Amino acid sequence: MYALRDKLRDAPGTRPFTYPLGRAVAFPDVLVGDTALGPAASRDLVIDSRDLSGLARGVERAWRAFTGSDTIARPGDAGVAALVALLRPTIELARPGLAGAIKGERDELLRLTEQQIALLDFLGSHRRVAISGTAGSGKTVLALEQVHRLARQGFRVLFTCYTKALAAWARESLGRDLGPDMNRVVVNNYHDLAADFARRSGMTLPAERELSAEDAAYFFANTLPQHLLDALAGVPDRFDAIVVDEGQDFADIWWVTIEALLADAQSGVLFIFYDDNQRIFSVRGGYPIPPPHFSLTHNCRTTQRIHEAAAAYHTSGPPPDCRGPEGRPPVVVDVAPGEEVAALRKVVHTLVVEEGVPLDDLVVLTPRGSKTSRLPEGARLGNFTLTWGDGGPDALRCRSIQAFKELERPVVILAEPERAHAASRIPLLHVALSRAQHQLIILGALPPGESPQLEAR
Repeated sequence: MYALRDKLRDAPGTRPFTYPLGRAVAFPDVLVGDTALGPAASRDLVIDSRDLSGLARGVERAWRAFTGSDTIARPGDAGVAALVALLRPTIELARPGLAGAIKGERDELLRLTEQQIALLDFLGSHRRVAISGTAGSGKTVLALEQVHRLARQGFRVLFTCYTKALAAWARESLGRDLGPDMNRVVVNNYHDLAADFARRSGMTLPAERELSAEDAAYFFANTLPQHLLDALAGVPDRFDAIVVDEGQDFADIWWVTIEALLADAQSGVLFIFYDDNQRIFSVRGGYPIPPPHFSLTHNCRTTQRIHEAAAAYHTSGPPPDCRGPEGRPPVVVDVAPGEEVAALRKVVHTLVVEEGVPLDDLVVLTPRGSKTSRLPEGARLGNFTLTWGDGGPDALRCRSIQAFKELERPVVILAEPERAHAASRIPLLHVALSRAQHQLIILGALPPGESPQLEAR
């Protein structure tokens, strides 16, 4: 009871209300009747199956037995709503759609994702936790659900990550689910967050196009985080709780700024989600939360056959496992240099026209950017067009692996795998292969480390 009392006082959503507290026990599946329960157990403090038809009366009876009073100081409708939001929040997961044969896989993977959310019940009693999770283990789902719960409890929350694409998706997802409570949430990737604070403090920042590649790398890794730290002296904006995804790509100085953004540096809420196997940038930092860290080793995003292919490039942490459906083996398509667009055209026709997979369920990933890839903007794919932008109803999206990290699609087409830079090849391929939920198609030859569970076409 005292832990509950402290929780009600601590959560911003329930703090303004006064809640009556007492002890009772409920056995909703048992008829206790008039059974004597011993001198230390008053029968009036027991609610059984007989009370279910008049539960309010049973609770009032228990209250009188515990306090000796008929008066209950009720918190009102708003207080009750805040209590429900704190103790039993509503969880809604968007159900992914996919055509034909993979519908059963979709439903099974959804159930596995729901199982991972049970971890949040434990996180609710801790203020600082780092969670290491293999690709597909539900890290981002858990991170966003934690933001959702904290916001519902009245906390002002920051969700931050490395990539712009993940931040944009998270902002849209949280805005759709939280409604008015989104006013208590800020979503931004780290560099945009730092730039926003710097500009609000009056600093003028250089345009990225004005910097050389070397200068830009140094600016974003070192100069901009220092600007954020300096800006905090004049910008009072702070957060009750911060949730970080893609933590493996944060440098040490970034963590200093993250902790400085907390309203309470000592007891502010900080959750970090990371996967060292997806460390595809040059950052080699630590984490501000000391071990032990929680490990999520169950892949609940992909089928077993896709998991086997991605696991061949897993190099850090406990070996992951997959409890999803068996699925189909990844398909390898032999492609001669310069024939990537023709090969892609045939694959897209098979998937969309013959198998009925919606075009939005597909994404093309490559280790190259739009300027160096052999898949140019506007390439014709039969009735469809390849785009590196947002595209339209007949546009197939193409993305670099780096930009698509932490996102997913039912069907992933990996192109130009042999053109991955040697220094980042292993983590890049691990990220690319693990983005697929149901079907993985590889245009070209995988470099060393490839899984034997691949089907040539």
